[in-house]
Amino acid sequence: ASLLDISDIKNTENKLRESEANYRLLFEHNPLPMLIYERGSLKMISVNESFLKHYGYTAEQANQMILTDLYPKNLKTQITEVAKKIQGHAYVGEWRHLKADKTMIDILVTSHDIIYENRNARIAVINDITERKKIEQAVLLSEKQLKEAQHIAKLGNCEFDHKSKKAIWSDEMY
Repeated sequence: ASLLDISDIKNTENKLRESEANYRLLFEHNPLPMLIYERGSLKMISVNESFLKHYGYTAEQANQMILTDLYPKNLKTQITEVAKKIQGHAYVGEWRHLKADKTMIDILVTSHDIIYENRNARIAVINDITERKKIEQAVLLSEKQLKEAQHIAKLGNCEFDHKSKKAIWSDEMY
């Protein structure tokens, strides 16, 4: 090997180390819970600090888990099937997860395939949307109750759309 070849190899090695350091920084210090699992076995092979804090697991516990351990019994088969189908594709979906204390949370997960430690894997970024879901349910309930009250009182309402110059009347107004 020539001097130039060795210098090219060293340069490539340095770039690889820098890239790995950047990845670690983005993964470890991400404020959102993240995990990496092996595609075939669904074994969890890495989680970030945010995952451990949010879910209440220790690093040792997380390293012994498979992806389906995060799901309630009624979703285990479904997530296994989805995990098979999404290989090679980016994925975004809503699910329910169990934390270490068995608290159920609603999540929005975004994932894609990666090679991690020479293994076919998948990285997932998790957003806890439990509070958002509670608010959505409260708004739906409130709307339903308002409609019922209007119906019982034989009162209606009208909304005017300034852009289209159209009025939208509730059923009670007819």
